[in-house]
Amino acid sequence: MAKTRPKITPKKSPKKNRKKLIAAIIITAIIVGGVSSFFLFFQGGNGTLGPDFSLTVKIGDPRQSSSSWTQITNATTFLNGTTVHLVVVASGIGQFNDSVQLSFTSPSIGVTGSMQNGTLHPCPRCLPSVTGLNLTISSNIAAQKGSYKFNVTGTSASTKHTVIFPLRIWSSTLQVTPSSLQVLKPSTFKVSIGVSDFYNFQAFQFSINFNKLVVRAVNDTLAPIFYPPGTNVYGTVCSTAGYSSPCNCSNIIVPCDGYVPQNTLNNTIGKVTIAATLLGPCFTAAPCVDSPGSQVFTIANVTFAADLTSPGSSGNSGFKLTDVILTEVEGSSVNPFQPPNGLRLSGQNATVAYRGTSTVVSCQSPVIHGMATTCTATVTDTSSGTAVTPTGSVTFTSDNTTGTFSSSGTCTLSGSGGSATCSVMYTPNIAGTYLISATYTGDAVHSGSTGPPFDLIAT
Repeated sequence: MAKTRPKITPKKSPKKNRKKLIAAIIITAIIVGGVSSFFLFFQGGNGTLGPDFSLTVKIGDPRQSSSSWTQITNATTFLNGTTVHLVVVASGIGQFNDSVQLSFTSPSIGVTGSMQNGTLHPCPRCLPSVTGLNLTISSNIAAQKGSYKFNVTGTSASTKHTVIFPLRIWSSTLQVTPSSLQVLKPSTFKVSIGVSDFYNFQAFQFSINFNKLVVRAVNDTLAPIFYPPGTNVYGTVCSTAGYSSPCNCSNIIVPCDGYVPQNTLNNTIGKVTIAATLLGPCFTAAPCVDSPGSQVFTIANVTFAADLTSPGSSGNSGFKLTDVILTEVEGSSVNPFQPPNGLRLSGQNATVAYRGTSTVVSCQSPVIHGMATTCTATVTDTSSGTAVTPTGSVTFTSDNTTGTFSSSGTCTLSGSGGSATCSVMYTPNIAGTYLISATYTGDAVHSGSTGPPFDLIAT
């Protein structure tokens, strides 16, 4: 059977999502075009023009219309740990009218096949005879860049044909690391976005959604290969040179390695969106980027701050990946991969907590009743790391209602380093013991605290 080279036509997105399409994919499609060949080799047979049958394997469900079936190409890829539904099609040639016994051969014990019907019966002037072939792919099959070659053999009384088809089996995962964080306000922290078990990596688009009430995005950095010196950002170089954007930048800048159509940090809605592509050398000199097996290639790093000043803004923030497209270059074909079928996503969670404090109260004691004494509260930052000076106010209380505080018993902290103090005056009006307590209400980065009561003695 002759090899065919079908044209690859990118799927159109709904109108509302068109703005989210990765410009990088459009650029590379313009530069490279899109063609792909698929392997369907026949072996054996009687070599005559007499009665015979043809055998093909496609992706799809035999219960559905053949128009829904798709060809297997060089770039056909499935994730490990999944089940693949294929269709085996036998068509009669000439006056062929016989049973065809089917068998499946896998190059790996990690992939097993189950034929829904082991016998087909193509015949003259009949519709093709079809059956389903379900492949079960183990989650621990060895990752490799190239394809596994699978065989389906059809045997009749007079002839035998084998179709050999390639499938790439990857465990591609786009992940946010580390997977869990414990962060104290007001520190900054970094999350990394990387891909594993992906090959000929050429372009990407993704967004990270986060809780804008808990953290804010500060900045991001891209992998150097996507952002080398001379990188074309937002089509500036194209427009400066008089070319429309996107354009083939090999005409206007050397080296021409990177193009960044989008890089936005939106703290109003809690979203970071980045898109970038490789140009030029990725197609002409060397493969793009490979991250074999469990090896992670870091695409970008995003720095977040846990220092929002909104009251009660501590809590949890997930970092969820959305709008994800990764592309690879396979030969002269640019192939997009999207979750859930093209790659897996792994997000992250961060717990942002207030820094801890302790409050200690002391008063000048003993004191003659009817005379005022000074009571002071000391608030100390008790969390690990660089101490932050507590701010805000402290409220004093007494267990004895006969005494009185100045300023309604409230004062404002001041200090430096990891501690701050403030004072009020207290007047016990009768002799006895008074229990004086102080409560710190907390601030934007510190939790509140109440110290043990102080025994004030009035004589």
